[in-house]
Amino acid sequence: MRQIEQYRVFEMEVPAQTNAVFSLDDIQEEISSFQAGEKHLIRFMPMKTGTWRYKLTQKNGVSDGSFLCLPAKDGNHGPVHACGMGFAYADGTPYQPFGTTCYAWTHQPEDVRKQTLETLSNAPFNKLRMCVFPKHMIYSENEPAYFPFVRRTDGSWDVSRPVEDFWRDFETQLFRLDRLGIESDVILFHPYDRWGFAELSREDSLHYLDYCVRRLGAYKNVWWSLANEYDLLLGKTEEDWEAFADRLLRDDAKRHLRSIHNCCQPYPKRDWMTHVSLQTSAPRKALAMRSQYQLPVIVDEFGYEGDIEFSWGNLTAREFVNRAWTAVCSGAWPTHGETLLNAQEHLWWAKGGKLQGETKERIRFLRDMMAALPGTPEPLIQPLNYDVNGTKVDEKQNPFVSAMMRLNETDRIAYMLEITPTALKGENWQLYYFGRGQSQRVLLQLPENVSWTAEIIDTWEMKREEKQRGLKGNVRIDLGGTESMALLMIKEEELQ
Repeated sequence: MRQIEQYRVFEMEVPAQTNAVFSLDDIQEEISSFQAGEKHLIRFMPMKTGTWRYKLTQKNGVSDGSFLCLPAKDGNHGPVHACGMGFAYADGTPYQPFGTTCYAWTHQPEDVRKQTLETLSNAPFNKLRMCVFPKHMIYSENEPAYFPFVRRTDGSWDVSRPVEDFWRDFETQLFRLDRLGIESDVILFHPYDRWGFAELSREDSLHYLDYCVRRLGAYKNVWWSLANEYDLLLGKTEEDWEAFADRLLRDDAKRHLRSIHNCCQPYPKRDWMTHVSLQTSAPRKALAMRSQYQLPVIVDEFGYEGDIEFSWGNLTAREFVNRAWTAVCSGAWPTHGETLLNAQEHLWWAKGGKLQGETKERIRFLRDMMAALPGTPEPLIQPLNYDVNGTKVDEKQNPFVSAMMRLNETDRIAYMLEITPTALKGENWQLYYFGRGQSQRVLLQLPENVSWTAEIIDTWEMKREEKQRGLKGNVRIDLGGTESMALLMIKEEELQ
């Protein structure tokens, strides 16, 4: 009997147009075959250990078989799914996405791709945004070696005839990323196109999605992003996007993560979404998106560390790190990107290769710190001269707070986002980020029955310093008058 590790790909060659039903205990999953060159294959990812049985239905009748699924090995946690307002692997291991963007890296020569993978192997990123279709835009204008489908004589694409060299190569890159522990945020459509993929009809688009799911859906590290900047695909309607989402739900038995990315206007909340993929130059908006969508939020684009001629691509490293911390302390997760010029005009954001910037290690510092904090974080929005437990104070003591709390929730959140630092809270800690301000000190009103430790964090210099212990009641904590500072308050003990 064949054996396969849990969450890995079980593959078998079958006749054309074959359906398979896989079953174990009360689980049943139906999978359809796909064309791979001269072969037809079925791929399946077992989520549960034990003896799986399958029944194949084809033109010549019905056959059956079985295989044994063995427990996952160390480091194999399975696919990522949304868990509350955050994420976790299938085995329950928490997952905090700190991704990066290389839109067209798979469409580059092999030496560049090897360099990209080598760079990623030493980087802190655990998610990569990447396109299926090639991308045409300034700094991303090369012709790819292969296209996903055969081109007809009139220049249109025959989506019923996949090009095996393209798809075999693309899935090889997914596998390489998986070996590095990196999730592949696969972008299915985008507007930056000179080849005609953005103009595929709804029928052809649905056929393409069928093929993607049948071929790639058994890879545990795949996420589905319906589009990068869907609102710039002017030929596609909301009815189109809903049809595409319905097709993913129909075909994807594993229910990989699903999102759709915006340029100007976030896509309306829909039940098929598992999380929000947000573009905004103001990462604090993630807090409002969490509240509105009741989904985890990834700020997949808030600008790039770079020096190109576009405002979205010429952030200083310091401003980029500021936005990453702001996103995290607004209850979201940041995605890295770099658009620094070099002699070859070879930008990481488009083609991969090497990273040149100053943000990589600072993202690692942030990721490591967040991973070490216990429990699921939630955003905290309240003035610092307000009790950290949210207890209402006397108007005479703090008339400003009292007046603000009488606002309706929408106005209060909007106002607080303007006047307060971004902050997160856990069961035993509070994390405040003060952005590009340069306060000398911060005033806190702590409860009298709990003692706290204050730790000062220099987010740019990547330094942490324990400042004071045994804090309670009204306290003043010195920040040093330097920008990009954070304050971590850790609960010590309940006082009797």
